[in-house]
Amino acid sequence: MSESKISGAAVHVRNVDHHYGGFHALKGVDLDIQPAEFMTLLGSSGSGKTTLLQAIGGLIEPSQGEITVDGNPLRGLPPERRDMGFVFQNYALFPHMTVQRNVAFPLEMRRMDRRTVRERVGQALELVGLDELAHRHPAELSGGQQQRVALARAITFQPRVLLLDEPLGALDRQLRQQLGLEIRRVQRELGITTIYVTHDQEEAFVLSSRIAVMREGNILQVDTPERIYRNPADLFVATFLGDLNVLTGSVVSSDNESVTVSAGGTDVEASTDVHASRGTPATIGLRPEELQVRPLGGAAAAACFRARIDSTIFGGGWVRYSLVLADGQRLHAVDSGAHDVLPEGSDVDVSYTSARTLVFFGANQDQVNSVKELEAEAVR
Repeated sequence: MSESKISGAAVHVRNVDHHYGGFHALKGVDLDIQPAEFMTLLGSSGSGKTTLLQAIGGLIEPSQGEITVDGNPLRGLPPERRDMGFVFQNYALFPHMTVQRNVAFPLEMRRMDRRTVRERVGQALELVGLDELAHRHPAELSGGQQQRVALARAITFQPRVLLLDEPLGALDRQLRQQLGLEIRRVQRELGITTIYVTHDQEEAFVLSSRIAVMREGNILQVDTPERIYRNPADLFVATFLGDLNVLTGSVVSSDNESVTVSAGGTDVEASTDVHASRGTPATIGLRPEELQVRPLGGAAAAACFRARIDSTIFGGGWVRYSLVLADGQRLHAVDSGAHDVLPEGSDVDVSYTSARTLVFFGANQDQVNSVKELEAEAVR
């Protein structure tokens, strides 16, 4: 297995709808996943990400729409005939079987000969670093080791598509990071098309070729991690994918390349090709890491505004400032620990880059509050 790549399949989702009684879980979803791609379905609880994964895997039959693998329709095809491997959060290992037997199970169900089973199991266990634990039982393994067994079992029959439903959710943070990178390594080595469900934005950024952000049964945006972070489709995506300072205001001026918004008691410029008339409600988004906090008169950038430091948190290699603007709106800045920590209560210049400043027209604080509520729900 480790000597040759699997031919990953292309998966296409067209106008897929699904209802659970009166709950509309998927609303006309379209998604194209390329061969060997690592696609993450990212969203909070109730967004439809797990329902979409289950529809692709055949665990549920969607109410309408079509799902194809390399152009072949899957409707009516049971999970065991879809050539897909599954990894779940609860591992789903057989407690009475050894690691070796657990990994061999899908091969034995396919009635493969003993030599092939032995070779495939050995290759899969070596790939996930468990070849020396082949004769142990699940109860003798740590949570991370059990999840590696589940991964080995999912890939041992060389499926063309691998489906993972929050596989790291039961592990501690350090182990999640470590095992997440191992999953990505295995995926790249095998070339298997992978669809990964999570509510964890950091996981999505680190692992994915592309991310599909979901909310209330819809896909809001599909793009690479960097592009989706730098150019979010709307305020929800921008806020859901990382810390964002949100300032509400209105348009002062606009041309074909930029817009100036009066927000926070100051004028903030953002690059955009959208022309907006004067007075249009607008929301400015500033990432904390894009802001530089300096003593008054110490900002090198032309784009800056004044604020007062309300509080500071020193983290060794970084400093987090809580700032108050002239109109009382608040924002946070994360600055390098290379500079001296500025005292609380002092007035400062806050510089930013207009090309990295986000602007959304018509968005309001109610939308921001809604996003924060969904984020809090996702981590509960």
